[in-house]
Parts: sequence; structure tokens; C-alpha cells
Amino acid sequence: MRAPSTARFTFAAAAICIGALLVPAPAAAVPQQETQTAQDTAQAPAEPTPIAASDIASRSESTNSQLREFRAEVTADPVLDDIGEQLPEISAARQELLDDPRNLALERSTMRRLEELRADWLRLGNLLDEAEASLADRSRALEAWRDTLSRLDEVWQVTRETASEQEYAQAAIDRINSTLTEVAEVDAALRDRLDELVTLQTQIAAERTQVTERLAEIEGLLQVAREQLFVRNAPPLWRSIAPPAAERAVASKVSETWAAGVATLRAFARDRDARLLLQLAGFVVLLLLLIALGRRGRYDEDHDALAGYSQILARPASSALLVAILASLAIHPDAPPVALELVALIGVLPLLRLLPRLVHPSLRRSVYRLGALVVLHRLNSLLLIDTVVERVVLLIVTVLALGGLIWGLRSSSAAGAHARGWLGRIARLAAGLAVPTLATSAVANALGYVVLAGLLTNGTLMSLYVAAVVFTAASVLDGVATLSLRTRAARRLNSVRKHRELLDRRIGALIHFVAFFAWAEPTLELFQLRDGLIDFFRVALSQRLTVGELSVTIGGILAFVLAITLTVLLSRFIRFALAEDVFPRLKLPRGVGDSISMVIHYLVIGFGIFVALAAAGLEWRSFALVAGALSIGIGFGMQNLVNNFVSGLILIFERPIQLGDTVEFGDRLGVVRRIGIRSSTVSTFDGAEVIVPNGNLISAEVVNWTLTDRTRRLEVSVEILLEVVNQHDDVLQRPAPVGFFDGFGECSLDFSVWLWTTSLEWRRVRSEASLKIHDALRDAGIEIPFPQRDLHVRSIDEAVIRETRRGEGERDAKS
Repeated sequence: MRAPSTARFTFAAAAICIGALLVPAPAAAVPQQETQTAQDTAQAPAEPTPIAASDIASRSESTNSQLREFRAEVTADPVLDDIGEQLPEISAARQELLDDPRNLALERSTMRRLEELRADWLRLGNLLDEAEASLADRSRALEAWRDTLSRLDEVWQVTRETASEQEYAQAAIDRINSTLTEVAEVDAALRDRLDELVTLQTQIAAERTQVTERLAEIEGLLQVAREQLFVRNAPPLWRSIAPPAAERAVASKVSETWAAGVATLRAFARDRDARLLLQLAGFVVLLLLLIALGRRGRYDEDHDALAGYSQILARPASSALLVAILASLAIHPDAPPVALELVALIGVLPLLRLLPRLVHPSLRRSVYRLGALVVLHRLNSLLLIDTVVERVVLLIVTVLALGGLIWGLRSSSAAGAHARGWLGRIARLAAGLAVPTLATSAVANALGYVVLAGLLTNGTLMSLYVAAVVFTAASVLDGVATLSLRTRAARRLNSVRKHRELLDRRIGALIHFVAFFAWAEPTLELFQLRDGLIDFFRVALSQRLTVGELSVTIGGILAFVLAITLTVLLSRFIRFALAEDVFPRLKLPRGVGDSISMVIHYLVIGFGIFVALAAAGLEWRSFALVAGALSIGIGFGMQNLVNNFVSGLILIFERPIQLGDTVEFGDRLGVVRRIGIRSSTVSTFDGAEVIVPNGNLISAEVVNWTLTDRTRRLEVSVEILLEVVNQHDDVLQRPAPVGFFDGFGECSLDFSVWLWTTSLEWRRVRSEASLKIHDALRDAGIEIPFPQRDLHVRSIDEAVIRETRRGEGERDAKS
């Protein structure tokens, strides 16, 4: 089981991107000679200024204090001393690897042996990398001190010359000479340290050369071995059965392998003691967390929902150990194969205690069979390498795994124990593909294709084992996350209290996503497919697309999309956290939190765009040319967009309109629901959402009913008693309602009542008050004075009168 590699993505700094876009236009041409002279003048160091006679004593004391600090650092240099002690050990380890019998016959080594040797040499190379990095940092520090000493020496040399010319006091001259002597002594010690550092760097470079050469040789042999997978490299199994006399050779081989493995583990533990302590601390912390989460009294609700995780909480030590074992692959990426074999063996114990409780009862026996086969296979790989017994045990493991897999698939299908989600479907598909793979391995082993058989059986069995470990660890982490969100401490957060189910789904999806890659990467490595797949994608993603002056790779495009996606997700998370848990705890004026959130959103998005452009690998010179060519057209064609953009900034910072305000513009009245960088959304009381350009909200007249005060006056023009409106719940008593006699109407006496309310539904309040007035008038027997009209008829045509009478007579006759 190989450790997964860690992909590293390096993005250019946003300041570099901004500087590339904001490069000013070139100034007028300057003669080359004058330019060079100016540069030389700017780069020339300033002349040292002599120290005044009155300051010699204080400056000398300050310089001596600084020199004592330098001397202490140079005299006892732990970095150089440690590396000086490590280099002989590294050299001895290198020589031990060279003297190893496995290195003396590399051409005849198996693929597994070559992988073990590569891991050993890579570990040695990592030690050299760490030493080189430490020496580089130390070299920069020593060079900085040397520059400081050089400047001090120049200042005191000039001071001594000035003291001789101006005939300073003898005490001052002695003080100057004493300081210069101290500077010279510290500078000499510093030079010795620099010489020692250069010597160490030279020795490391020599070690590096040998390590690089040996790694190149091993990589070449591994490539040859991969190409010969389908070449018979041993006689058929029935012809290779060893005679009884060979048992002593097998026992000797096991003893040698055991001794070599123990020595490798000791060397690894000695070199990685700090990381091992870190891993142990992580195990203890996770164990304590699981024990704390296992106390059911900590949860006030959802006891039924927590019942599914009781199996994990009942085994806190096994759960913590399994997660720590899985994390060891990332903590120790350069671990030797024997250490990984030992980790795989240890991982069987917590797996057998946890996984049977998480799967369907029909699959529990399959879990125990898998654990037994993994132990047998790992011991076979550890102790019986390159023997006929290894082939026999390998065939037995292959046949048993094939039979158990077929039985497990049939029993799980009959019981309906289908794994949930896309991860479960992938697991079932992989298990189905494992059947023909194991069958092919058994046939290949019997016919003499030992390398191919070992690759197929090891890849299939360990892939199933890794899948079981990853599934169990993902269940543990999912349970930890679910239980953590239900603790009393977590429920104090508004984001958890309001959106716990959403957080459960998002965290679970993230865990499953990581779990898939945690299984896929070692599986590809087990089948010797990872490097080839990486090379394929590297070539495919390096294909360059050119459009005019703009050139970008396919990988750059994907990096751009990924950077933008991550930026948007980060912005959403920040705004979510601010809105739910930060702003509610701060006493901010209304609208300030929304403005801060919006500014942070656009800052994150803008920074993400620059990072995405840098990740895409765009040639900034070409990009600047294209942007310059489009700037004029954009300036004329998108004036309204720029106007709305600037207006949006004014709305954000000046805040004349805020979210939740009731505004009136034109003939529309509504509530502001969103303020964007280009437009804002106003929800009218009719249910419509009006998209208003920000320029209209700034340049046109807008009535904001709730900008600084939600209190407003309502006028009801009717004759009514004041106590009627005082009975309404939404009418304020301060200021109290006031009644006025407005004058004489055509057929009435006109009265009006002014009342105040803070309700945003002020139209409803006015309507309800008016209806109460109407009911009060009706109950009091006061009728509405409808206006009276007199009708004056001047003249009617006689023909019309006769026709009217005739029609009336006909109607009477009919009736």
C-alpha cells in the first residue's frame, strides 16, 4: 500500500497581477548613457558618516552589544552543528544501501524489490533536501550579518580617520580601536562559519549526485519491469515445487528479511521521531474527542438520529486508531514499504472491530475473511519474498479471495444490502471487476507469470482493503461531524441552529468526495497506473490554445475555472458566517453589516479573478495589449454600465438606501430586497420584483420612508372621535392622534385626524382606521351626507312626447 502523493498548486501573488495590469505608459525616451548613470547613482551605497566625538562612547557600547549577539550566534550555531552530525549518518546510510546485496544485483531484482529500494533512496534524498533547505536559510542569515559587520567596519574606520585629523581625545581613539578590533574578530568567526557552511553544502551536493544517479538507475529498471509484465519470468508452478532440502534456504531467507525489516523500521523511527510524536498527539486528541462525544447526556435532542452512531462511539479507541493509520499515509509520504506493510497489518485490528457493525449482517463474514486474507498476504509479502513458498501462498490467497468475493456479492445481492449513494455504486462496480482480475491472477501464477500475478492479486486485495478502511474512517468522521453539530456548544451558533441539516449534508458530501480520492489514488498506484495516468493528463493539459495574441493551456483554463469556483464558494461561506454569527453579535447601525458583507464579497471575487488569471498562465503582456485595444470601445459603449457600477459603490458606502427600506420612486412603492453592484431589486406590494439600475436610484428622486425613522404620519379625512383611532394597536400614543376641523364642505363639515405609526404596513393601518371610523359613524346613527341635486327641464319636442305616450299605451294594451 503506497502513500498517496500530494498535489501542489502554486498561484502568483495578486499584487504582481495588479502591477502587470497597471503598468504605466512608457515615458519619453532617455539617452542610454544618462539612464545608466542615473541607475549607478541610485545603486551606489551612501558614504559612511563619521561618528561625532560626543557620541563615540554610546555608539561604541551599542556596537559592542550587537557584536556580542553576533558572536553568540556564530560561536554556537545549532543548525550547522546538527547538519554536521547528520551528514556522516547520511553518508553511512548511503554506503549501507550501496553495500546491500539487493543493490549489487539490481538487474535481477523483482519489481517489489526495486520499489523498496526506490523508497529507501527517496527517503535519503528527502533528508538531503531538508539539510539543503536549512543551510540555504542559514546562509542568508550569515550573509546579512556579514553585510551589517561590513557597514559597521566602514563607519568606525571613517571615524578613526576623522579622529586622527581632528585630534580627538586619546580615550576616544582607544575606544574606536577597541571597537574595530571586536568587529574584526567577529567578522573572522563569521567567515569561518561561512567556510564551514560552504563545505557542508559541497558534501551534500556530492551525496545528492550519488542519490540522483541511483534513483535514475532504479527508475529505468522499474520501467523495464513494467514493460515485461506479460513476459513469463518463472517456470510453471507444478515444476517449481522446491525439494525438502530447500526448506533451510527458505528459513534463512525469512530470517534475513526479518532482520532487514527491523533495521529499516528502526532507522525510519529515528529519522521521523518528531512526526511520529505529532501523529501520536493527533491520535490522543481524536480519542478524547470521541470519548467526549460518546456521552449521550450532552445532547438535548435528536436521540433517535444519534442512535446510528452508537456503534462508532462504543469503540472510540478503534475509531481513533483507524483514522490515525489512514492519516499516516499523508504524514509519512516517504515511508519505506516495510513500514507500510506494518501499518496495513495494524489497521486490520480496528477494521474488524468497526466495519462489521456498519455493514449489512450478510456481509459481516466477508469482512472477517477479508481481514484474514490481508494478514496472510502481508506476512507472505514481508517474509517469503522471492521464494516458491511465496508463489504457493499467493495462489492460495488468490483462490480464497476469489471465492469469498463471489460469495459476498451473491449474498449481498440476495439480502438487498446495496450501498447507498454514488460511492456505494462505485464500490459494487469495483468488486465486480475484481472477480475476473483475481481469476486472471490465479492462471498467470500457475503458468509462470509471477510478476503479473503478484501485481493483480496485490492490487485487487489491497484495493478492497483500502476501500474498507476508507469507508470505515469516513463513517467515523461523518459521525464526529454529525455529533459535533448537535452539542450544546455548537447550538450556540446561529448558523448551526438554523442550518444544521444543510451543514450535515455538505460535510457528508465533502467527506465522501475526499474518501473517493483517498481510495482511488492508492488503487491506481497498486496497479501501476498512477504514473502513466498522471503523464497522460500532464500532456493533455499542457496543450496550448492560441487566439490572436492570447495564449493559454487547457490546464490553465481548468485552473482558472477551479480558482473561480473556489473563490465563489469562499465568498459565500464568508458572507454566510458574517450574516449568521458575526453581525448579529455586533451592535452595528442598520445596513452597515450588509455593506461590509457586500464589500468583502466583491473584494474576494476580485482577488479570485486575479488569482485565476495567474493560475491560467496568461501572458500578461498580451493580455494588457488586448485590454488596451478594448478600453476605448468599452469606455464609449458601456457608459451606462460604468454609471450603474459607480452608483452601486455610492449606495454601498453612502447608504442612502438600505436593505429592507420602503422606497417610492415614480409610481412604484416597494421594499428593497437586494443592492447589487449594477442594479438593485425592489419588491412591490403587488408581489412584483422590479430590477432598478443603480443610476436611477442615485440620479432620480427617491422617497425613502424608512431611512432614519420608521415613524410616519397618516391622515384620515373624516369626522370622527379621537378615541376611535386610539383603539388601534398599531397607532402610536406618542405623538398622540390629533383632530382638526378643515372647513365647510359643499354639504358637510370636513374633519381630519392625524395619527402616527411605526408599522411598515402603514396602508393597512390607514385602511383599518378608516373602517373603524365608518363603523363608529354607523353605530352612532350618523349618516353620510350625500350631496343633493335639482333637475331643471327646459323643453321637449312634441314628437318625442307623442312617441313616448304611444309606447306606453302599447305596453298597457299588452299587459
